Amino acid sequence: MSDVGRLMRSLSVFANADAGVVEQLAEIATLVSAPQGTVLFGEGEQHDRLYFVGSGTITLEMVTEQCRKQAVLTVVQGDLPAWSAILGDAPMTASALVTADATLIAFRAEQLDNLCRRSYEVGYLVMLGVVKLISRRLLATRLQLLDVFHR
Repeated sequence: MSDVGRLMRSLSVFANADAGVVEQLAEIATLVSAPQGTVLFGEGEQHDRLYFVGSGTITLEMVTEQCRKQAVLTVVQGDLPAWSAILGDAPMTASALVTADATLIAFRAEQLDNLCRRSYEVGYLVMLGVVKLISRRLLATRLQLLDVFHR
């Protein structure tokens, strides 16, 4: 199994997946080393990559009405910093700043889309994984809102 495949297997999204499915994904993935301070993408930009965090920490930031950057979420190993790339032309809704050296599993959105269309087993795994991560993100957002409005 490749280095990418081994790292993918260590993440909950891919841990129980069929080895053949993981290898198909690993063939189109690249490992990206991102040192602390790297901006992966900016709010409002088009970005053609989907990342899973293999290690490290990434802070998502949004610009406020006062034109200040406000940290809204920190993503860690196994998380997905953003999913806009798989939606096509959707702009990024936040900026992503690497706050602790990170290793990322990166997919070009077009390649991932093509693979998911050719292999429904791969497509199902990817979409189920993304939906689970979005569900966790929504729960975290709800808890933040409760904290803000119930002080």
